Amino acid sequence: MLTYILRRLLQAIPVIFFSAMVIFILMRLAPGDPAAAQLGTDATPENIANMRRTMGLDQPISLQFIRWLRDVAQGDLGRSYVNKVPVATLIRQRMAATFQLALAATSLVVFLALPVGALCALNAGKRIDLLLTSLISIIIAIPNFWFGILAILLFAVALGVLPPGGWVDITRDLGAALRALILPAITLSLNQAAVLSRYVRTSMLDILSENYVRTAHAKGMRKSAVTWKHIFPNTLIPVLTILGIQLGRMFGGAVVVESVYAWPGLGRLLVTGISGRDYPVVQGTLLLMAIVFIVINLATDVAYGIVDPRIRLSRKR
Repeated sequence: MLTYILRRLLQAIPVIFFSAMVIFILMRLAPGDPAAAQLGTDATPENIANMRRTMGLDQPISLQFIRWLRDVAQGDLGRSYVNKVPVATLIRQRMAATFQLALAATSLVVFLALPVGALCALNAGKRIDLLLTSLISIIIAIPNFWFGILAILLFAVALGVLPPGGWVDITRDLGAALRALILPAITLSLNQAAVLSRYVRTSMLDILSENYVRTAHAKGMRKSAVTWKHIFPNTLIPVLTILGIQLGRMFGGAVVVESVYAWPGLGRLLVTGISGRDYPVVQGTLLLMAIVFIVINLATDVAYGIVDPRIRLSRKR
């Protein structure tokens, strides 16, 4: 297993390199000039040219990329054009809020999707299955931002039981932090939980039709024992794949959710950087998200071996 992890880490190096290259090029192709955005509408062409020279944007794009990549390899993500502070500092300040939101949302996805999907599969074709699958389809069709706005109107404006937005440091006030976290976490997780529950239902239905499941029932094993010993572990293999992808998408979906709830995380930092043509901030944030996604995929592969030891044995061969 250790050899496999090391091999995957080495394979991740070119993936990170090409991700960095794509991010860098797309930022340069995006409309807008950071120098003009910094100087405002009254800036003269000479002032803009001088500012571009100061930012290093007058150099060939290949040279800009090489210098940025060299700095990133040394742990320097650059300095924000707007805030005039290191990008690493900005990311470090926002990272806690985003990871707190992603962890809460992922926990909700797991605790909602697994029992709901299993309940639907074990009662396939019955009234509760039809009711839940219809509700799941409706949830999947609802965009995150629209559900977020409705949740604010209902729970914050109409009922006044939850705050409409903002973030509270969990180390300072646990109760206020949890109350502020409820709506963003539910908004971010609900769609993902609905999608995952459908995969759980489909995967479990496939397992239920296997011969070894029918044999276990024929031997007189209790239904609960068959479910937990034979059905559920084999259901987790394809579900882990989807869960790993969804966990990576949490950071992308957080961009919208953080904007709706004024959540000061990486997603909101990314939106602010894009609107201000702040190249270093956008490049550093997207690169971090790409690295997190790669690490999550590696963790998912390791989880395969934990859930099913046969996968570890096959890799050793």
